[in-house]
Amino acid sequence: MRRACTGVHLRLLFLCYGAFFILPRLCIAQLNPINQFCSRWEHSSTVKNGMLYIDGGIETYRLDGTNYTVGTNVNNTLGVNLETITVQMNYTWNWWTNITETASPKSVNPTDGATPPTGLIRGAFYQGPSNDPRVYTFGGTSFQGNTSFPGWSGVQTSTTPMWSFDTEKRVWEPFSSNLQITPNYGLSAEAPDQGLAFYLNGQIDNGTSSYTNWLGNNTLNLPGMVIIFLANQTFENISTPGLSEDTYPRVGGSMQYMPSIGKSGILVSLGGAYRNTSGPGNFSRQTLAKFDAVDVFDIASYLENPSSNGTWYTQSTTGDIPPPRIDSCVVAISAPDNSSHNIYMYGGRDPTTSNITLYDDVYALSLPSFTWTNIYSGASPRWGHTCHVVGQRQMLTVGGSLNKTYDGCDWEQRGVAIYDLSAALW
Repeated sequence: MRRACTGVHLRLLFLCYGAFFILPRLCIAQLNPINQFCSRWEHSSTVKNGMLYIDGGIETYRLDGTNYTVGTNVNNTLGVNLETITVQMNYTWNWWTNITETASPKSVNPTDGATPPTGLIRGAFYQGPSNDPRVYTFGGTSFQGNTSFPGWSGVQTSTTPMWSFDTEKRVWEPFSSNLQITPNYGLSAEAPDQGLAFYLNGQIDNGTSSYTNWLGNNTLNLPGMVIIFLANQTFENISTPGLSEDTYPRVGGSMQYMPSIGKSGILVSLGGAYRNTSGPGNFSRQTLAKFDAVDVFDIASYLENPSSNGTWYTQSTTGDIPPPRIDSCVVAISAPDNSSHNIYMYGGRDPTTSNITLYDDVYALSLPSFTWTNIYSGASPRWGHTCHVVGQRQMLTVGGSLNKTYDGCDWEQRGVAIYDLSAALW
């Protein structure tokens, strides 16, 4: 059973040594995303060549060095993660005692002087083709909760939505795009064996660019799906006829690539929030998609006839259907003979309820029967996290918020944990 260590829940979000602030220079040197880690969520992450990469996200920092699992006077400051964090996955470590993380500042590209965006939230991170040393970030928005945070900067209107990080040269590089605007909070998936990445729907908000400040506290959902050809860094923005819920675009849901189904694999879209009308609106007043059906995209239908925009179809599900939610994470594992496949969904939240419902559970969606099974339920909810399959049987979880507000530190020492999918055990 997964249990949270007893700890203090904190309310001092914008404090530095007990003083309400626009953060003074005295505090800047202490804001280390690893040494002062308290919690991190709405980041992006990927795993490549035995290394976990974590980028961006909202981060709460500890400023007094107190052990937050037993301390009573922990002062926190809320900001963003301005560096890229790496964790080695090819050696044995214990998530509570000896996990080692490394933080690398995002530096200016020495060739063209381009400055990579820092502190973005709700973007995507793609591992890229196996013969490519680069990993790729896509999309995201600027966190508006604490714009006085040291190093904070808004997304510039001219900024490309995609950057690569060369894991050998340690250099960031931008890529030009024909997209009109940078999306965030979309449903992302990757087919690394085909050099393809996907970003379904998403939104723009007042952190997207200087041109979207007019949205204020509202958001605007975006239709369509972006297909990224990572081998040559080109983009196609296609329409998505055939999606359920009357084709209203979604945010906050999950999407999973299944390589062994169909000619070129399929994408399975799960959940998400949508509004029944076009135009901007308050985020919390959206409707959550139910899990009694999922949407399936046949990748080959697009690759063989790009002008068709590909084929979506809706598949009904049965079994122990999860309650509607967003901000979950998903991974997938197939049987050795590819006779069956499981998509595992962990955690999430329902922000449309009066008290905001948070979840600590793992559900498995079995294919081809499309049957849901609840395989774990606990009492330590988590949302805004990411997860990955490691070792062919383990789900690596990264970050996440544990409550409805921004207070409280993660009881996981570095915000990283392992769930054994075969043994159903944390």
